[in-house]
Amino acid sequence: FGVVTPLDNRPHHECLLIIEQLFANATPDDLVLFYYSGHGLLDTRNSLHFACSNTDRRYLASTSIPWMIVQNILDRSRARQKILILDCCNSGTNEGLTFAKGDVESQASALENQLSVTGTHILAASRAMEEAKELKNAEFSVMTTHLINGIETGDADRDRDGKIGMVECGLYVQECTAATGEQTPVNHHIGVVHETYIA
Repeated sequence: FGVVTPLDNRPHHECLLIIEQLFANATPDDLVLFYYSGHGLLDTRNSLHFACSNTDRRYLASTSIPWMIVQNILDRSRARQKILILDCCNSGTNEGLTFAKGDVESQASALENQLSVTGTHILAASRAMEEAKELKNAEFSVMTTHLINGIETGDADRDRDGKIGMVECGLYVQECTAATGEQTPVNHHIGVVHETYIA
C-alpha cells in the first residue's frame, strides 16, 4: 500500500486541496481510494456536499466539498483504478453518476462475469434522501462496521479465491445491512472491466 493521509476535522479548503493532489498526482498504474466518513448534506437542489469542520449549512457551496467538484477531480485523474467509499447520509445522491442503478442481482451477475481492472467503484452508505446510521456503543457506523468485519473475517470473499474485491465488498455490505432495513447501501461501478481487489 502507498501513502495514507487522514484528514480529521479539517476545513474544506485543506481537504479539497489534498483530495485534488491525491488524484492529480496519481499515475495510470495507481489504485486511488477516497474514503469519506462524516455528514452528507443536500442543498436546495438536492446536490450532495461533504461536510468539514468549517461547514455552514447556509453556505454549502463555499464551506463544504461539493460532490460535483470531487467528480470533476476524478474525471481528470489518470489513475485507471479509483475507489470511493462514501459513508454518509444521502451518499446515493448523484450528479452525473447514476449510483442508484446498483442492486444485488445486477452486481452478483457482474461478479460472475469476472469484471476487469479499470474504472471507478463507488460504495455509498445509503440511497438519496436516506440516512446513514450509526451503531449504539460502537466505534464505527453501520456500513463501516460491516466493511471492516467482511475484510477482517474474510466473509466478504464471496467466491473464496483468497482475494476481496470491491464488487464483493459491496454485495457483502448490502446483504448485512439489508437485515436491519434502516438504510440501503449502493454498490456502483463505472467503466469497470475487471474486479478491483482491496484485500
